[in-house]
Amino acid sequence: MNGWLLLHAHALFDEAYRFRKDAGFAILMLTTAYFEPIESYYTGQSSNRRSKEFFRRGFLRVFSGLPETLRQHGYADADRVAGNIADEVYVHLRCGFFHEGGTKYKLLIREGHGSFGLHAGQDNR
Repeated sequence: MNGWLLLHAHALFDEAYRFRKDAGFAILMLTTAYFEPIESYYTGQSSNRRSKEFFRRGFLRVFSGLPETLRQHGYADADRVAGNIADEVYVHLRCGFFHEGGTKYKLLIREGHGSFGLHAGQDNR
């Protein structure tokens, strides 16, 4: 996975890459493709017809500290909220890219190195 996807995403982000300022979607597409197969490799199972389940589990495996971070920010049911975040990323990023050629409406892309944000609606706390 590192050589197939992540090294290429890194190269696109390198300041020496001529088209870096326009590479954000390509980087997201490459990195979004990581979560489902990493769970397949980890479990030794095929994700066939279970793409969302494997994406969710892979996402939560990679971001294993997400529930604790959410707890520290006052989310009472942090595990559920973390799962909801993974599901939203699956629908609005992964499925948007791989089925529609772009992101869906709940995704905001910004320049910088900060963490992503979460709108704290009533159903999240």
